[in-house]
Amino acid sequence: MPDELPRKLPPKRAVDHEIELVPGTKPPARAPYRMTQPELVELRKQVKDMLESGIIIPTKSPYGAPVLFQKKADGSLRMCCDYRALNKITVKNKYPIPLVADCFDRLSQAKYFYKDRLEVGLLAAEPWPHVEHSRFWRDSVSTSYMQRCRSARLLRRLSASWGTFGREDIRMDPKKVQAIEEWQPPSDVHDLRSLLGLANYYRRFVKDYSKIARP
Repeated sequence: MPDELPRKLPPKRAVDHEIELVPGTKPPARAPYRMTQPELVELRKQVKDMLESGIIIPTKSPYGAPVLFQKKADGSLRMCCDYRALNKITVKNKYPIPLVADCFDRLSQAKYFYKDRLEVGLLAAEPWPHVEHSRFWRDSVSTSYMQRCRSARLLRRLSASWGTFGREDIRMDPKKVQAIEEWQPPSDVHDLRSLLGLANYYRRFVKDYSKIARP
């Protein structure tokens, strides 16, 4: 892995990114969200970096999606594009994907885990030429560059979105279940459904959960 990411386009890969829209739909264009001054500064910085690296280019497109920021674990800001309007008019690919729980179960024989992250995330696939006009952020990168991180190392346990897993077992992450533990007792049917919906996500970790949560 190079210490500095290359500033030129990598070779073209076998897979391109395509977004198929429902026939007859109009391009969605939503107004931008309000931002604080620090967020505006960060927005300009990240856009400038992506322009200079060739991840995005200026475009005159009928499509538009607002952006917002989410704090990372280290306190820095992650820029997120709100593509919900686009998702509503996208043809849904019904091809089944593997269950996440099954994928993690197959890791039970692994002894060490290596954790790293993609530098540009979903901007790592080149769009089909005939759909470039529908890109909110047109990218020119067709490979997945990994971001060098000082904390990247071999681990005996690895954190997932819902818990941690290692060679011996899969466990709940205390930080993830804190909201459930601090949840106030439900006072109506709506609150009860919200609590059960959140708790059901961790049912595999609770013995006889179906008996406990039954009506």
